[in-house]
Amino acid sequence: MGPSYDGFIKTVEIANTGAITDSVIDSLEFEKSYCYEPDIICIADAVYAIAYTGPSYDGFLKTLRIGADGSIVDAVDNSLEFDTSTGYEPSIIHVDGTIYAISYRGPSSDGFMKTIEIDLKGTIRAIVSKDGAYGISANATRVFATIKTHTNIISAPISPGFNHIVFTYHKDGSSDQLKLYINGTKMANGTLTETITTNTNNLYFGKVNAIIDEIAIYGTPLAIGDVVDHFDLMKP
Repeated sequence: MGPSYDGFIKTVEIANTGAITDSVIDSLEFEKSYCYEPDIICIADAVYAIAYTGPSYDGFLKTLRIGADGSIVDAVDNSLEFDTSTGYEPSIIHVDGTIYAISYRGPSSDGFMKTIEIDLKGTIRAIVSKDGAYGISANATRVFATIKTHTNIISAPISPGFNHIVFTYHKDGSSDQLKLYINGTKMANGTLTETITTNTNNLYFGKVNAIIDEIAIYGTPLAIGDVVDHFDLMKP
């Protein structure tokens, strides 16, 4: 429970010796109304779930993503109100596969347990990635694009089936240096004025669970007209 009784998550570095670094790596306000006694569990890869007592003292569950470097994606993946009456002191455990169990103090202070399924479609996988330089990745419902580190992320929703994805970066642009286009339309933008890191890390393609038809990397940012032309040529 943080300021104004809201729900917050923060990442820090803890060394093998148990020493805790003095600075917070990243933070996210995942509940902006009320959050009490949250319990967090790792689902898979960078996906985590938080069970907590939320608004009106109901039971809530939310999923989000935390990178290996401690960065937190600035949006909650999904949310479930698992008890619409009372959900105190929830505790979540993994049962098997995609099945999880939540025990909690419910109506009339009685003890309750509910089982839920958390589909691994929320797991983020790389479409194209050069670690420390740039990357585009996606799950079943959203695409994420980043320059340099996982803290410089913009994202946009995608639909089932065909999606044409373009990510551009113009460091010297006056504004909106980061742009993310889905099917010829700009869906997200961000601000960043740093040079893309040159390194010797491997360039990976196609770790995402999808069919990838074509990948192109350009040395200059595409204009909106170019993006639309490419989409018109590629769309089914």
